[in-house]
Amino acid sequence: MERIFVEPPAPACAPLAAAIALVFAHNQSRKTDSSPELEEAVGWRKEHRLIDLHVAYENDKLDRAVEIMDRVGIGVAVNPSGGSTLGKDRKPSAFERNKSFADSRHPGRFAHYMNLDYSRWNEADFAEHAVRLVEEGHRLGAAGLKEYKRLGLYLKDNKGALITVDDPRLDPVWKRCGELDLPVSIHVADPVAFWLP
Repeated sequence: MERIFVEPPAPACAPLAAAIALVFAHNQSRKTDSSPELEEAVGWRKEHRLIDLHVAYENDKLDRAVEIMDRVGIGVAVNPSGGSTLGKDRKPSAFERNKSFADSRHPGRFAHYMNLDYSRWNEADFAEHAVRLVEEGHRLGAAGLKEYKRLGLYLKDNKGALITVDDPRLDPVWKRCGELDLPVSIHVADPVAFWLP
């Protein structure tokens, strides 16, 4: 069996090289029960926890999710569906409730993205309102803004027209996210079947 060793050209590349070695070792582990590469990769995973950039879980399954994360070497998971920061009747928003629950059960293990609320889309001040929601998310510790698969697909205004990602009313939102260094995760392409009737 040919052995492949990846040596990073500079210290900054070490995590990438280790990730490549991990993939190689995983593939090799299918052929043999143990190998030096696999042992090295497992050791690296214990020292350098991985980040899962997109997880979905129900709050009642959070403890189970963390058990799985621990088993496979994921240190931090990003929940892109943290909820809107729009609170109602002086109650905490969905984002606050979700973040608070995860932080109380497993501090430091989850980062949460916030989501926009479009209930006031047809009001003249929607853009200002949405920017305030983004600023509130930033204040509450949102790791970013996630836009679901709804713009250009099914979310419509009061005249029945689809709301698209390039609608000028959203420009202040994208701008404010940039000013606050909040990454935006957004679906911009899908399989053709998603767009058929």
